[in-house]
Amino acid sequence: MSLRSTHHRVLVADDEPITLLVIRKQLQSLGFQEIETAATATEALRTLRVHEFGLVICDYMVPPINGLDLRRVMLSNSKWASIPFIIVTAPSTRARIWPGCKDIVDDVLAKPFSAARLSIAAARALGDMPKPEDAGMDVFEI
Repeated sequence: MSLRSTHHRVLVADDEPITLLVIRKQLQSLGFQEIETAATATEALRTLRVHEFGLVICDYMVPPINGLDLRRVMLSNSKWASIPFIIVTAPSTRARIWPGCKDIVDDVLAKPFSAARLSIAAARALGDMPKPEDAGMDVFEI
């Protein structure tokens, strides 16, 4: 899949170095060139203050607050509120949190996920392809 929006700077927040590396490599394989990483939500907020981002990908369990709380902080700031936001998490957590967060995040990806699945989530979040609900679909998984 070819994304039109790969010019966006992406912020990836996860406390697992291997996950940061894997997501960075996947994003690079999709054509994204400007990728910043953060190991904590605090570091992610500091990075958001310094750079402009077109997409944030965040682990649900990123310390010291969870990814949904980071998203809520972003939504309370007019500069960050419109940045597309994708949560990554364990499969069991995805099933539990998706119903309650689908109005504030663009997608929740269950780890491990393929570059193809990340590509679809990023394309939807960035407006390069319709979201399932916009296309009359009931499910978010492929």
